[in-house]
Amino acid sequence: MQTAYHTYSSYQPLFHKNRRINDNLEQQAQVLFNHYFVDTPEILGDCTVGNLTDIALISMD
Repeated sequence: MQTAYHTYSSYQPLFHKNRRINDNLEQQAQVLFNHYFVDTPEILGDCTVGNLTDIALISMD
């Protein structure tokens, strides 16, 4: 049991570092999403806002 704890505790800094990296990447993705789809929807051009049932109804016609 001592060895398992030592192994886990030696990887603990890596776990925290990966968590910080993932949090940072998630924040960057959220900023990009907001920029392209929320703040400046004109970038999308002729695209319209809808939901999946709209697509399904178009495909069924």
